[in-house]
Amino acid sequence: MRRERSRPEATHGVGSRKRLNNDYHDREKTMAERFAARIEREVASWDGVTVSPHRFGGIEFRVGRRELGHLHGDRLADLPFPVSVRRQLVEAGKAEPHHVLPESGWITYRLRNEDDVQAVIDLF
Repeated sequence: MRRERSRPEATHGVGSRKRLNNDYHDREKTMAERFAARIEREVASWDGVTVSPHRFGGIEFRVGRRELGHLHGDRLADLPFPVSVRRQLVEAGKAEPHHVLPESGWITYRLRNEDDVQAVIDLF
């Protein structure tokens, strides 16, 4: 039976770049999850708001039968507005047209940094 020898982990070169790259993505994922958790904690604390799984993935926030919006994973928030309000938000740079239904009243907000957490909460 052949025994595998353990090799010391590389401190430079491709192996270390791969490890650093994985560490970076782990930190990014943790930060993004923290963003989504903070948004969920705040919005879910409002009177009458319920949180449940969204039919296209992620979680949705509702008051009664009305959807306030939803989070897709850790990076994307979608919220419904009247088309005229959506137009104003997009023109002001406060949101993007919805990633699937750009002509609807829905907007998309991409979570990229700490400031985006409060911006999304404000949109809700």
